[in-house]
Amino acid sequence: MAFPPPPDRVILRAVDMAFAVRYRNADSARKAQGVRTRQCGPASLEVSGDIARRDLVDASLRAWLKGQAGRLLPPLLAHEAGRFGLGYSSAAVRLQRTRWGSCSVKGTISLNAKLLFLPPELARYVLVHELAHTRHHNHSAAYWDFLASLLPNTPALDRALKDAGPLVPAWANAT
Repeated sequence: MAFPPPPDRVILRAVDMAFAVRYRNADSARKAQGVRTRQCGPASLEVSGDIARRDLVDASLRAWLKGQAGRLLPPLLAHEAGRFGLGYSSAAVRLQRTRWGSCSVKGTISLNAKLLFLPPELARYVLVHELAHTRHHNHSAAYWDFLASLLPNTPALDRALKDAGPLVPAWANAT
């Protein structure tokens, strides 16, 4: 499988964060441990280990992304819930292949870590979209009317979200 070149920069648009990425090849003893991504300061990442193994590099970057999303997305969801007076039972962050988010009938909202690559207004739209499902557990006309009462520009945001896939880098999509 051919991989695109590894990223030299990771930009998390939803939270206005950017990280320069540097790669460090480890000695043979450490290579046996795989690849590790760690944050080195507020705007820098180091990927170390067997960096010739692009599959391992990408997996390590995805694990880092999921950790960041687990730290950053739930507070954003709680903020939006508070703004609109909507409740939910819990939040989970995953690396989903096809969905930006989902809401179970029990009120568990699942968010895709890849939301961090979206512009803030689209990430916010997904959060509010899923929160609206705590009132309407479907995509009925009543649901869309309720969502539009929360976000009047819903149709434009929904169209923009459908075209947002290319904003996610290839390394984040591999699973």
